[in-house]
Amino acid sequence: MKIDNLPTNLDECHELIRRLREENGSLRQAGSFFGQLAERLNRELLAARGPSAARRVRHVADSQHSGSTR
Repeated sequence: MKIDNLPTNLDECHELIRRLREENGSLRQAGSFFGQLAERLNRELLAARGPSAARRVRHVADSQHSGSTR
């Protein structure tokens, strides 16, 4: 990322930091929303595929959490 107008004094530095913190908060929030959306999509896909697909996914997830390599 290139910043064209770098701060030249302390007040500009503070302003840049404020803007970057604001942007960071927005990006974190967007990431959280994206994660929630992905989880909802996954649940909907599993529901559309039927109960057997959901059982397979749970079995794989349980195996990964328990350290099993079946």
